[in-house]
Amino acid sequence: MAVFAEIENGKVVNVISVGDDDLLNSNGEREESTGIAYLKNTLGSSRDFVETYTDGRARGVMAQIGFLYDTGKDTFVDPNPPPHWSELKPG
Repeated sequence: MAVFAEIENGKVVNVISVGDDDLLNSNGEREESTGIAYLKNTLGSSRDFVETYTDGRARGVMAQIGFLYDTGKDTFVDPNPPPHWSELKPG
């Protein structure tokens, strides 16, 4: 199974799981583009999809609804990251 983010105007609007069989190309190899083609055929060709990974091994972090997608860096970005410990001030 793979997970894809639906992107609209640079923002993640949906996160969708795709079964393994829908990721295989004609040679039986797993390809992101095959998963995207499946989603476009199923949900609409005008939509944009990008694969995301539950372990964040690629594209920065696991996409979530409301996250941003930076096409130049090919990464997902949390628009509201938690504060870093170094930024916390007592009291």
